[in-house]
Amino acid sequence: MMLNVGRNLSFERDEIELWFDRAMNANPDDNQACFNLLDYMLPKWHGSAEAYLAFGWQCIKSGNVTAGIPLAVVHKFLSEYPVNGTGDDPMTVEYYSSPYVWFMIRRAFEVELADRPDAPDLLSQYARLACVCGHYRVADEQFQKMGELNFWSGVFYTQGTYRIYRERARAQAKLQAK
Repeated sequence: MMLNVGRNLSFERDEIELWFDRAMNANPDDNQACFNLLDYMLPKWHGSAEAYLAFGWQCIKSGNVTAGIPLAVVHKFLSEYPVNGTGDDPMTVEYYSSPYVWFMIRRAFEVELADRPDAPDLLSQYARLACVCGHYRVADEQFQKMGELNFWSGVFYTQGTYRIYRERARAQAKLQAK
């Protein structure tokens, strides 16, 4: 809670990091503390793009897949730039086409999938974001692992949306291979 309070009251970075350290010492699996520090690090609050991405990278490198900490940065991306429908609106495409964003997404999912390689929730999230980021071969690989209907409805919601993404990934992957 103090991370949110500190963000709102404009705590200095050393004070906010003190509260973060306290939270993580109390619970090393506190992915909400990581999410909240990422929020503080956003340029619109008290950070910079560099600080935000650097801390996101620390979350990924933590390797704490039990708590989902590597995915904290992905969830922050999604909270700031939600992917709605087929994910092809111009603002979404512009944000997710950043090489930095893709690098973080890819590494976070690689870490998580190393622990749970067949998890439909992870495969679904990764496939959808790979499509939105324009990395269709990676997306197609994830769709192949999921099969025709083994997707997570929390990502695609309907079979129709799943099929749109799956077909787009397959078609674009073939074009990228040429």
